[in-house]
Amino acid sequence: MIKDLRLYSNDDWGLCTPTLEHIIDIIKNNQITSIIEFGSGKSTEFLIDVRNELNLNYTIDSFDDSEFYCYNGEKHDYLNLMVTDLISCSDENYTEMFENKTFIRDNFKKVEGEFDATIKNSTYDVDFSELKDNYDLVIIDGPHGNGRNFSNFYIKNRIKNGTYIIIDDYFHYDFVDKVRHFFEVEVIEEKIFEGYANKGHAILKVIKS
Repeated sequence: MIKDLRLYSNDDWGLCTPTLEHIIDIIKNNQITSIIEFGSGKSTEFLIDVRNELNLNYTIDSFDDSEFYCYNGEKHDYLNLMVTDLISCSDENYTEMFENKTFIRDNFKKVEGEFDATIKNSTYDVDFSELKDNYDLVIIDGPHGNGRNFSNFYIKNRIKNGTYIIIDDYFHYDFVDKVRHFFEVEVIEEKIFEGYANKGHAILKVIKS
């Protein structure tokens, strides 16, 4: 049986119990064959446990920038864990790329130094060739800061009508607006959780990709 969902929350740094409950419902009630998550760790362990518990066959692509905080459990052939550098760009380049919906790798440089939860315009150094052609479920939970919005570039042309997009802590930045800039979506739920410190989620369903 899946263990107490609170054990996956990583002291509320990760996905909270209400979000995990919604993910279980989505996986149970939809034909999920491939999942991509931005931000690895306890959520990856959760997706593996759900897959085993429900005897399903979905694949998991998981990105993170930390060898320490990412998922460090048993390896699986259906899990592609990609630990990359963090890269960042200027405010001007950030604005221009989103206005044009065009990702330009040359605008970025590697992030150096210690962990910074307030970092701006940062993203994982994603190798586009590692991405699958299609994802049924997208979980956006990293990296920190507004740069989490860059995930839209990575899933562009790789999601379909009916794909679910889950955004952790959606109200910290303009995450939902940026998704809407790329895709037409239905908002299933936007909720700030009581009893948690500054936590919430947005659950979106793609209407037109």
